[in-house]
Amino acid sequence: MKALEGSSYIENVPILTYTLDFADVEQKIDLEIDGNQHYSMASQIKSDVLRNQTMSGLGWKVIRVNWVPLQN
Repeated sequence: MKALEGSSYIENVPILTYTLDFADVEQKIDLEIDGNQHYSMASQIKSDVLRNQTMSGLGWKVIRVNWVPLQN
């Protein structure tokens, strides 16, 4: 992602069974860029809540960004 060029974020970082969209591994920050399904599909929302809890339990800070407004 162009906005993260030159930063410490790495794309597609595997952690357990997840792949983090972008991660600052040293600071344990997980940056997720989410499409509409993350806000409208009950199964996806439930999955994201579990994923957030798992990552938080491992000491990661999860930041979710809605992709739709960024496209405009």
